[in-house]
Amino acid sequence: MKLKPLGQWICDVCGEVIQSPKDGYVQWNRNLNQEIDDFVIVHHFSASPKNTIEMDAINMIQIQT
Repeated sequence: MKLKPLGQWICDVCGEVIQSPKDGYVQWNRNLNQEIDDFVIVHHFSASPKNTIEMDAINMIQIQT
């Protein structure tokens, strides 16, 4: 599968294509030194192919700010 650079991404939760920037977002964790430790790219709930709350990565990781 070929993705459109800077226009499509693979969702780290469901594995489906995020078709446009408005359909997804990035979430990240910070370590104790406030450095970015890990990140995921996920669908917005409204753009999720399964359209269920389980697809929201908030259930997968907690964002630390």
